[in-house]
Amino acid sequence: MAAEVFIPKLGQTVEEVTLIGWLVEDGEVVEVGQEILEVETDKAVFPVEAIAKGSIHLGPFEAGETVPVLKVVAIIGKPDDVFTAGSVSEGPFVEEAGEPVAAPEPAAPAMAAVDASSVIQNTKERMFASPRARRAAAEQGVDLSRVKSTGYGGMRIAERDVLDYLEKQPKAAGITQDDVLDLLTKAGEIQIDVPLIESVPLSGIRGVIAERMAASSLLTARVTLFMDVDATELVAAREDLKARVAEDWGFAPGYNDLLALVVARALRDYPNLNARLTSEAIEYIKPINIGMAVDTERGLMVPVIRDVDRKSLRAFAEELRALVEQARSGRISPDDLAGGTFTITNLGMYHVKAFTPVINLPETAILGVGAITRRPVEYQGEIALRHMTTLSLVFDHRVVDGAPAARFLQ
Repeated sequence: MAAEVFIPKLGQTVEEVTLIGWLVEDGEVVEVGQEILEVETDKAVFPVEAIAKGSIHLGPFEAGETVPVLKVVAIIGKPDDVFTAGSVSEGPFVEEAGEPVAAPEPAAPAMAAVDASSVIQNTKERMFASPRARRAAAEQGVDLSRVKSTGYGGMRIAERDVLDYLEKQPKAAGITQDDVLDLLTKAGEIQIDVPLIESVPLSGIRGVIAERMAASSLLTARVTLFMDVDATELVAAREDLKARVAEDWGFAPGYNDLLALVVARALRDYPNLNARLTSEAIEYIKPINIGMAVDTERGLMVPVIRDVDRKSLRAFAEELRALVEQARSGRISPDDLAGGTFTITNLGMYHVKAFTPVINLPETAILGVGAITRRPVEYQGEIALRHMTTLSLVFDHRVVDGAPAARFLQ
């Protein structure tokens, strides 16, 4: 029996991928572990490997196409095999007490292991919803394709799934996430007849950035605080560390490493900046997981280093460098880009003095770091040249007020 090749799960939050391209030809003989396909999540590019040896027969999937995880995309078997994805019988459903129940069916023979992925995928592709769920969705204006199903082993949307979905929607001045998505859709329908150099589809990581940045702007009550900081002692400390540890560590610690540890310790004293807003409460988060914005060829990525307040400078710096390398090579795990509680973004290397970064939802705040330059300032009663930088703290006023945010920034 031919082995089925399916899109693997690539992290806890990834539900679909974009096909980048096939790395083999239809009918080609492949080996176990050979890379046969490249796919892209909203964060990185990953290879899909052959799970058997034999002739591969590709499914009707082309580059640029969006495919759910666990979807069967090819089979590996004999040269004369033909691609066919497995199927699962829908079976009749009846409604009891508002929940879906499967009617009895004849016993089926045991399923071969290579067929299991087809059953899972076909289940995911079909959208079942109980009458009560459809009625609740219609009354509340909910798109059922956005609701996660839990009824009948995850195969059917129940009324409670619709209600859970509504409870999790962030609300600000009557605006929900669905409203934001609708606004984005309508904005994309506006056409202006002008000559174009190129038209690049708003998909993949660029599409995710566009959607999340617009949602952050619409859903948060943003306030920005700017503060000039005397960084002379910071510069001296870094130079001292470079001289003392660079040879032993194999690299010199940077300003981002030092700032991240300073921020982490400040967050311990000001937990209202290490928080998130839900529809019902403000949640103060115990772990301090700091995201560090990284510029890559594919767009902005924010690798997350966890429990920063409990890490040494060297441990943090080594972990950050490893994640940055993975992000820039397109091989970072989606799980390493999730779970942040506060973000730092530094544009100092581009000689930017100050800027207003966008809050990385569902976080409450983000710190922008400007260039360190020597400026004439008042110091101990005299004018002196000091190393200065400007910090920009953007925070959600719904969660924290200006005074505590200013004390945190100090």
